[in-house]
Amino acid sequence: MPAEDPDQLREHLVTTLQRNHALRDKAIANALRTVPRHTFAPWLSIHQAYADEAFPVPTARGDKLSSISQPSTVALMLEALDLEPGHHVLEIGTGTGYNAALLASIVGGKGHVTTIDVEAELTQQAEERLQQHHIANAHVICRDGALGCPEHAPFDRVIATVGVQEVPWAWADQLTDRGIILGPVHLGGEPQDHVLLKLREEDGHLVGEGIDTLAIIALRRDDTETGSFSSGRQGPAWHGAPVDALRVRIYPTSEHHEPGPLQKILDRAHSTIVLEQRQG
Repeated sequence: MPAEDPDQLREHLVTTLQRNHALRDKAIANALRTVPRHTFAPWLSIHQAYADEAFPVPTARGDKLSSISQPSTVALMLEALDLEPGHHVLEIGTGTGYNAALLASIVGGKGHVTTIDVEAELTQQAEERLQQHHIANAHVICRDGALGCPEHAPFDRVIATVGVQEVPWAWADQLTDRGIILGPVHLGGEPQDHVLLKLREEDGHLVGEGIDTLAIIALRRDDTETGSFSSGRQGPAWHGAPVDALRVRIYPTSEHHEPGPLQKILDRAHSTIVLEQRQG
């Protein structure tokens, strides 16, 4: 392990992720080499900052509202997002601002990142760190992330770095025609258990597939709404089957859907999530 040199530690982290097949994309590798994680997490030691670990973000109130994600998880999500230079990105869950800085590096000067968090303390600190590093193509907003950011829409990509019970329709409404939503959705199990879903809009529905399982902090709202839901109406349980074989279609609650023989239906406050395992 390198000593105290941040550049060497970043290079060591990238090399380790590549060796473990957790990082393949060259643009993402370059962003991880360029953006100094330790300055976005100044409460960590230099070696903690470049370890492949997640850490809670301390706040003035002493609670743990957010975390700085594990670098291998960050790489997984960024690669699944299929980013291109010039993309406009909406990020839900600003946290330290580190992920927004990575996104801004990847989309480049012709792209733009809008990052949202409901916690004023986090957004203020993130904005200060982004300004400190002269990252001009990232804009921080303090608000309920479920609302998205219609004034900056449309977005080529929407990424949630926090878990949700359902994908807000506001995010879908703010997508470009060929846009992608990527986010961890709670489909059952323990409260922190989520499945990373990659979704596209299709005929008024969201359609996509599972990428991986994640244990992650849930989205915080600026009100008390949590949404009522059932664990599943009908159909076989999907747990235990490969997540990358999971196919998902999300309908508005106004559209009734009866499950097919291989489908599992989850009723959420504003949507119906239909799960099906790809066969073969």
